[in-house]
Amino acid sequence: MKKSILASSIVHILILSIVLVALVFIDNPIDNNQTIAGKWVIRWVFSITAVVLATLRYRNKYSNGFISYGKAFLVGFTVISIAYGLRGISIGIDLSNNPEILTEMHQLAEEKMYEDSPNMSEEEEEMAFSMLSTFTSPVSMALLSILRGLFWAAILSLVTAAIFKKTAGNIDDEDPIDIES
Repeated sequence: MKKSILASSIVHILILSIVLVALVFIDNPIDNNQTIAGKWVIRWVFSITAVVLATLRYRNKYSNGFISYGKAFLVGFTVISIAYGLRGISIGIDLSNNPEILTEMHQLAEEKMYEDSPNMSEEEEEMAFSMLSTFTSPVSMALLSILRGLFWAAILSLVTAAIFKKTAGNIDDEDPIDIES
């Protein structure tokens, strides 16, 4: 019985997305390092669990107990990339609705900039402030979050695929990129 990777992983995607988005809205990026580290651990424990469960479900229920490295990678990457894409969008929405967070981030970045380079010229200051404004806009923060999520999705998916692949000699894997098979 064949089922699409997306359809077989939807429950895991939804649960992971709900956790990640909830953490965005209760997360303050200016929090102390312990809070940030704790939320990072929660994100990755849920992420790893979702990938492992989705991969095992696809392998055992829809692929007769076998899964190639490519399919296992695709299951994991699908789960993580969709969930972290939704997380990135929620970060952009949260920052748009709470400009005081961006203001506080700008102030902290300015203080750090002056500490690191107290003898900056006016031209360098203007360039630094321009870059700071560009990279701390809600859209930039959302896009950077999505790109970071895709990077870690690839790494996590490569590792879990290596661990959970199970082949029976010559497995039929003619379409490793097609998420609809």
